[in-house]
Amino acid sequence: MTLHSLPDVNDPRRLIALDGVHNFRDMGGYPTVDGRTTRWGRLYRADGLFRLTTDDVEALRPLGLRTVVDLRTQEEIDLRGRFPVEAHPVQFHHVPVLDTTWEHPEDHIDDAAAFLCGKYIEMLVEAPHRFTTALEVLGAADAMPAVFHCAAGKDR
Repeated sequence: MTLHSLPDVNDPRRLIALDGVHNFRDMGGYPTVDGRTTRWGRLYRADGLFRLTTDDVEALRPLGLRTVVDLRTQEEIDLRGRFPVEAHPVQFHHVPVLDTTWEHPEDHIDDAAAFLCGKYIEMLVEAPHRFTTALEVLGAADAMPAVFHCAAGKDR
């Protein structure tokens, strides 16, 4: 892959503007190893969907979401809630990729990107089966369009 094939992260189709959720984005437009591009409108990445407002749920309705994969811990769901399946019925899957969240990482690091990169690798090494489960859910024939999310839309 060359720099010329990198996606435009500022593509106006990428970010879905919502009131309560600030990092809901389309995963379309990314180059694949065989020279093709991921399809728009099939897979989305988001931060905490428990913050969706009533207007946000209505704004998402045209996307036709069928599946939500929540990567947060059980404690986070118990504390903050989950995707409002009552207002927008979807297949909801809780696939926590961590057992516990990190205690105030900003207090212990100088380089946030390096910290997250290390944590991403740690998660893959410690719990590859959880990522396999999430990918199997997303790969099901009737899963798309789908969204996967954590708390901030970048930490898992």
